[in-house]
Amino acid sequence: APKPVLSFGRNRMFAFLNNLAASIGVGDDPRVVYSLAAAALLALVSLFSGLGRLDFLALGRPAVLLRVGGGVAAAFLLVALTSTQLEPGSTPHALASGLARLPLYLLALGYGPSLGLLAGALFAAAPATGLYPGWPEALLILELTVLGWLAISPSPRRRRWAGPVNLLLAHLLTLGTAGVALSVLTTEPFTLQALLAGQLPALPGLALTMLALPLFGPAFYRDHLPGSRIGAVIPPEPRRVAPVAVRSDGRSVRTATPTIEFPVLEREGRERRRLVEPALSSDDPNG
Repeated sequence: APKPVLSFGRNRMFAFLNNLAASIGVGDDPRVVYSLAAAALLALVSLFSGLGRLDFLALGRPAVLLRVGGGVAAAFLLVALTSTQLEPGSTPHALASGLARLPLYLLALGYGPSLGLLAGALFAAAPATGLYPGWPEALLILELTVLGWLAISPSPRRRRWAGPVNLLLAHLLTLGTAGVALSVLTTEPFTLQALLAGQLPALPGLALTMLALPLFGPAFYRDHLPGSRIGAVIPPEPRRVAPVAVRSDGRSVRTATPTIEFPVLEREGRERRRLVEPALSSDDPNG
């Protein structure tokens, strides 16, 4: 009995997606429609995961704003040097183009999806070939947003290998959603081989960036990206010690059963305050 109802709802959803795709000028090809729908869902999941952890609050710190602006400016400079000093289409140009995105990847890994989206939007005007950013820039923005989401766990502030692994996963997810839509619109006929062939020019730069990311270990994120809310600093490990027992002759010995001794957290620069102030100046009740 419920099958016709489900089929009717599915048909209405497909019709809505097809009409929406036709209204924004991407045609009525179902592969484009469903790929864009998957990309939109991926972006929403990434952003809501960051909003749930309040990653955007890092923008309230001037030091974070300076680092976001500095990272985008560094990426701008690298793109400008690449386009003027290297021949387009050559291997050095591909390597330098991929390495130019490294500051943006570091910002997304350190601060999460919201700041990854912001950094990508600010940078989108640099590599644009026309008057306005287009599909390639939109793919980069989605990739940075997904990268910030994946950096929540495992975080590069805890493991060096997390950075390149997260970047590879973010690139594959972006390629499998919005990348498919772009390939369908630009290649005829669309095949998996055509999709992979379109990624060959970017592979050297992506590989070089993945090799460079492990150079920025947990100490870099802790010291140079303050205010990061993704991946808290690991607390110190508890130290196992053997308890001390007192013998009948007054001598102390360590027993064979170990215990766990946790580090004492002292308050720096603060004096201990009494919970309840005494009514009199003296603690002696007979004074």
